[in-house]
Amino acid sequence: MNSGFILSPRALLPAVLICGVLCSAGSALPAKSRDVNITHNPDQMYVLVSGGEKSAASVQGQNGTDVDIPEGAWATSEILINSAPSDAVVSGVDVHYEIVHSYVLDLTVDLSDGDLNVEYNLWDGNFGSGGISETETGIAAFNGRPVNQYWFLWAIDNYAGDYGYIDSWWIKIYYSGSGAAPEHDDCAGAIAVTESAAYSGSTAGATGTQTSSCGDNDTNDVWHVFTPAAAGLYSLSLCGSSFDTTLAVYDECGGAELACNDDSCEYQSMLTLQLNAGEDYYIRIAGYGGETGSYTLVVEPVSAVLNDDCANAAVIAEDSPTAGSTIGATGSFESSCASHDFYDVWYSYTPSQSGTAAIEIQSGSFDTTLSVWDGCGGAELACNDDHGEGGLSAVELFVQGGTEYLIRVAGYGYAVGDFTLLVSRQVCEPPAPAQQPGPADGQTAAAAETELSWSAPQSAAAQGSEEPIKGVIYGSDDRLDYYQISDPDIIPLADSTAVIVSPGNLADNGDGTFTLPATTLGQWYEALDPLGSGNPLCPDEPYINQPAPGKCSAFLVEPDIVVTAGHCAAGGSCSALAFVFGFVMLDADAARITVDMDDVYYCSEIIETVETYNDDWAIVRLDRPVSGREPLTLSRSGIIPDAQPVFAIGSPYGLPLKLSSSANVMENSMPEYFQANLDVLAGNSGSPVFNAVTLEVEGILVRGNEDFSASSSCDSSYVCPDSGCPEWEEVTRTSRFLDTLYPVLYDVYFDSVSPPEQLICENTNETSCDPTPDGSILELCQTYYWQVVTKTKCGETAGDIWSFRVESVPGDFDDDCSVDSTDFSLMADSWLSAAGVYDIAPLPDGDGVVDLLDLALFARDWLAELAGI
Repeated sequence: MNSGFILSPRALLPAVLICGVLCSAGSALPAKSRDVNITHNPDQMYVLVSGGEKSAASVQGQNGTDVDIPEGAWATSEILINSAPSDAVVSGVDVHYEIVHSYVLDLTVDLSDGDLNVEYNLWDGNFGSGGISETETGIAAFNGRPVNQYWFLWAIDNYAGDYGYIDSWWIKIYYSGSGAAPEHDDCAGAIAVTESAAYSGSTAGATGTQTSSCGDNDTNDVWHVFTPAAAGLYSLSLCGSSFDTTLAVYDECGGAELACNDDSCEYQSMLTLQLNAGEDYYIRIAGYGGETGSYTLVVEPVSAVLNDDCANAAVIAEDSPTAGSTIGATGSFESSCASHDFYDVWYSYTPSQSGTAAIEIQSGSFDTTLSVWDGCGGAELACNDDHGEGGLSAVELFVQGGTEYLIRVAGYGYAVGDFTLLVSRQVCEPPAPAQQPGPADGQTAAAAETELSWSAPQSAAAQGSEEPIKGVIYGSDDRLDYYQISDPDIIPLADSTAVIVSPGNLADNGDGTFTLPATTLGQWYEALDPLGSGNPLCPDEPYINQPAPGKCSAFLVEPDIVVTAGHCAAGGSCSALAFVFGFVMLDADAARITVDMDDVYYCSEIIETVETYNDDWAIVRLDRPVSGREPLTLSRSGIIPDAQPVFAIGSPYGLPLKLSSSANVMENSMPEYFQANLDVLAGNSGSPVFNAVTLEVEGILVRGNEDFSASSSCDSSYVCPDSGCPEWEEVTRTSRFLDTLYPVLYDVYFDSVSPPEQLICENTNETSCDPTPDGSILELCQTYYWQVVTKTKCGETAGDIWSFRVESVPGDFDDDCSVDSTDFSLMADSWLSAAGVYDIAPLPDGDGVVDLLDLALFARDWLAELAGI
């Protein structure tokens, strides 16, 4: 048998020999130059180890018993370590494990100590094939834990359809010294530190029973005491220490915790707090997850921060990076997205115009938090802790021009440090003014019971579908995967398009990521059998081996709003919708099925959903604003031109994002929708369809021709000529939902003086307004002035001041607002005419015929005018 390899009845694997066959736990391994002879038994695995020595003392153990890994439940294999000194604590761990499994992407493998105080992930759905043979060295997560105890290897198969087992594993545990506790292991033995003097120490061998509020399993602690000579704000820093520290301050031994920090400068701790002169403050130093190591503690006073309070917020400008620091800051409350982010500074931001503001904090020294408020002590409008990697926090929100917003910068878990703040804004244009007044501007003799009317600013209006989309390939298949898109103008459009999945299909990995199901299009099709043919997909079907976890597509139109097809909104059930951005193919073989939680959003509210034949659209508010992706621009220009080039982006059959290009508008006569020869399938429902010239969204893909056709042995995508079968894919025009998404409201001012001051209609969405809602009439012969203010989310626009004069009194034939001899002469001429029909002005009795009654009424009015009655 060849040295360095092992023959197993189940597999031929590289392997390592550990104690249990040739040596006992705690004894030395065979020397590197020594030959070892092994007699092979059919059902026994043998392992050979060669390597150098480590300076720290160590113990080791192995388990070669096979343990089956069930589906959906944890399997465990244990090793008992009991040969180390009784007070030994861990200073490092090496582990090697061998697992035989048909699909290792389904596996999660963890290592834990006996009482599960620490659980360390070794394998989490990583790529591989044929099994796992992995060695991980220098694990520090168990540092400070007792050496002598049971140690467990855990494995779980997260999905059905595969089989495997734990074949063997070994563990080597290092410890230093005898494990004797340091002199300041207990609070009662706390070592005093002086102001601004660095103290170097170690937590090696430390014990303890309590944990801090900001740590996890940080029981192994040491203690210091500090007595400030003067009251003030002090900084306590462990920056530069050798391990992942936690830092807490108490008012006495066994007393109340005053402050706590886990990570501030990388994985080390720093905090600031107000201290009183002459009082003892007890400082507890420990390690996150039980880590131990050397540390440096510095306590020193810090200066107060000028913008420490909201009332003293520093004014910032757009597109101008602002350097700041929370070192020395105080605070009293937490933001909604963080924990213990008390130490804060404040900034004031007033946009000159309405639009979407992107606010971000970048720091290389601490874990930032960012929140935006409508005023000091007011409502929190947006909040973010982690956006991407490092100390970045970012939010996007719609802001109104001229309105002050307060920006709060703090640090997660009492963290403090330096940062850079940047605010940028995408301008949102205010609406056009109202036009075409009725009565017309300057009109005279308007009716006394007139109604005001005007035309709306130009916007769109149109329609949709209730049948889930069916699709087809027209001519050659023009679809591209995300990694194949080279146009820098199209990539951001794809980034703002999401796949809709069921929340239950998101597997939480416990590390800030989700994993989507890996079921492929081919597997999905065979299980569903949509044609009832009993056939699988043909082997050459495009994308047959790509994962297909989605059910529809959606696209971002506001920082916290997406649009999709109405039938994708699950019958109005908000809880059934999760939106995943960034589900794409990374290359020809690898899909991004593990996604950051930051890229997963949930339905907070279905603003409106419509499912009729002519209407199939839904507007959904997300649980939080989407960061790092820009809302798409919607077309407001009305009907798209005939034969216009278009393209679609979405997830056909729930596949990773695809671009369907080289299409045109083929039928454009319907006011509700148009048709295009797009290469799309079911699952593209809800996809944005773009004008290839303007890059604006012209509509939502909603329905089309059949997806697949059957043959005797397999099914394949249905192929039509570009001329149609005989029709094409149908696209609901954006105009159908624009008024719901972006409502236009009006305020109407009306008065007998200019400018008009009386508000007679407020926030109406109608383009008309009754100036006398009490049923009265306007004053005859009076000139009135009126103005319409058009309002949208982007601002408001006051239109021109229009005027009209109400009709005169009866008998005023010359329209000079008085009844006099001139009017009598005009009426007399008509009265004496042969026709006897008056056609110059309204007659006194209004019957259109000049007769004795008109003469009598006219005389009455004329005499009344002369008498001033």
